[in-house]
This record gives sequence, structure tokens and C-alpha cells, in this order.
Amino acid sequence: MLHKWKYLFVHMNRVRHDSWETTLIGDLEAKDWAKDKTEDEISNYLGERGWELVSYTPIVGNPYGTSTLGIIEIRMVFKLPTL
Repeated sequence: MLHKWKYLFVHMNRVRHDSWETTLIGDLEAKDWAKDKTEDEISNYLGERGWELVSYTPIVGNPYGTSTLGIIEIRMVFKLPTL
């Protein structure tokens, strides 16, 4: 049997040293919930609801124009089987 999937895209952009701005793209009722959460909290929340993490990509760059490299963005893709 061929599976069909829903996909959810999570983009997290670093806005300060300890703060992220999160955008969810896809069909999820809790988009507002994720705005101030960490990637662990988002992943666990989605996992408890049947979503599977299929891709995790940290983007490295120079945050705030500094000379130190760090993670400036995180991109995650989740999938959920549909009937």
C-alpha cells in the first residue's frame, strides 16, 4: 500500500543569543504555540502527535555581524501519515 504524507516545515531564526523566532509552514493547529519554544520542545510536541522528524538542518553563519561562527537558523521537516 502506498503511504500518503502531510509535511510540516519549521524555520527557526536566531534573533538574540538565547532567543529564536519560529515559523511553521503547513497544516497544524498549534502554529502560535511554537513561537517561543526550543527545537526540543517543538520536536517532542510534534512527536507526541504522530509527526516524524525527517530532516534537521542547522545553518551556520556569523550572528549579529560578529567574527564568531554559530547556528543562525534551524530548518526541520516533519511528516505525518494520512489515511
